[in-house]
Amino acid sequence: MRAGLIDREQSLQSEHQNILLRALGRDRDVEVELGEVAVSPGDCLLLCSDGLTRMVPDAGLADALMRFRGDPQPETGFLCLILP
Repeated sequence: MRAGLIDREQSLQSEHQNILLRALGRDRDVEVELGEVAVSPGDCLLLCSDGLTRMVPDAGLADALMRFRGDPQPETGFLCLILP
């Protein structure tokens, strides 16, 4: 996706989607990928694995971020995304 060869939808259908590119604990040293993003007051950030982003569409994640904004324990609210 980063190279622009496929889009998000194609990546979710790819036969290569479960190939591990990096894993913690396998080697002593881990190559860390860093990046910067501008954050403004009132922005919400969601830190999760690709397991959640593969299961829940972007619109569902955005809706949950808005619904649980300001909740002292937003992680409990997000359980509704993964539990039946």
